[in-house]
Amino acid sequence: MAKQQNLMALISLSLLVLIDAMSFGIVIPLFAPLFMDPQHSILAPNASDTMRQSMYALVFCIPLITILIGSPLLGSLSDRWGRKKVLIIGLSGVLISFMLMYISIELKSLALLMLSRALLGLSDGTQSIAQAAVVDISNPQNKAKNMSFISAASTLGFMFGPMLGGFCSASFLSKLFGYGAPYVIANLAILTNIALLVMSFKETGKIRHHEQKIKLTDNLKELIYAFIDKRILRYSTCFIALQLLWSSFFEGTIMLLSKNFHYNSISIGWYTSFLSSIFTVSLMILSKQLLKILSSRQCAMAGFVLLGVGALACTVAFNSIMGIYLVTIPICVGVAMTYNTLLALFSDAVDEDEQGRTMGISVALSAISWTIGSGIVALEVNHFAVIVSHIILAMIIFMGFYLLFQSKERSEYHL
Repeated sequence: MAKQQNLMALISLSLLVLIDAMSFGIVIPLFAPLFMDPQHSILAPNASDTMRQSMYALVFCIPLITILIGSPLLGSLSDRWGRKKVLIIGLSGVLISFMLMYISIELKSLALLMLSRALLGLSDGTQSIAQAAVVDISNPQNKAKNMSFISAASTLGFMFGPMLGGFCSASFLSKLFGYGAPYVIANLAILTNIALLVMSFKETGKIRHHEQKIKLTDNLKELIYAFIDKRILRYSTCFIALQLLWSSFFEGTIMLLSKNFHYNSISIGWYTSFLSSIFTVSLMILSKQLLKILSSRQCAMAGFVLLGVGALACTVAFNSIMGIYLVTIPICVGVAMTYNTLLALFSDAVDEDEQGRTMGISVALSAISWTIGSGIVALEVNHFAVIVSHIILAMIIFMGFYLLFQSKERSEYHL
């Protein structure tokens, strides 16, 4: 009976993460046209390119700043009140934020859009709480297998979400479509998630009333700890290098396709799905095969070489659509090769009772890196700036390679 309940919980959690990732992916194709296309922009028609790029980057990074507060808050509340209740609260916050985004687009209110994005970061802890719930129902023998269902659900949702969002925002296909339509669909998906939780999900965690104080500054403390602990200092630096390149590439290519090549939301949706597909195949197939013959450090080093070459290739590839698609392949493969392996190196560098803290560090480092990456994109106002930024990013990546080359693993880690 318990085994059947755990299976139902795993299915429910996987569907929850799938729908959550899809609802977020749906809105990604909208941001670049919303700021870069003067005819449909939320900004004034005479706004400068610098202003458009700056606001585009700011909209991307606001949730990444507020998630530093929201993530530890929701995590602590889920320990006190239970996973189910906090998942419903978090999803309700996301629902409200998407409703506000829809209203902000209809009213062309930049301030309301910024507010809704801030609320989104505060509310979105769905995947981390779902992962905690999976740990609750797992044993050491099936934990990795169960966690892989959550990762696969998240990746698949993010793969198909942008495609659906681009299609539904194309007003020339139907009068029902437009920039607001994906937000309506996303809200319907979130309501479906809440209904699934209420009807089919049973509480998995042990509720601990008032055992721990809620600390909103946990992620900020972890960020400082990443550069104090000598055991993980190298890996923290490498992780920041990886996330800086990945964030600036992801945001920058979408902006470039909209600004220079006049991509509409449908075309951006197809490109984002292409990017997600390359990343998914590399993460779920290529990386696992490589880790059968290479250690985590060796695999990460190979990935950093690929990323460095890809960053340098961006200086010429960004002149054409074909070049952008071609350079997307080594960048996505490189990120897939390095992301999980760096997390493994983090984990291997610390003691067993510090694993949770180490994963918290990775969340904080990701948030701050993507915020800086948004700033880099805002500065790429012309082709020369793009060349300079990617040369600098390539140098940072090769510095990461050198740090990995000089590092020593406690043990050789294989999947």
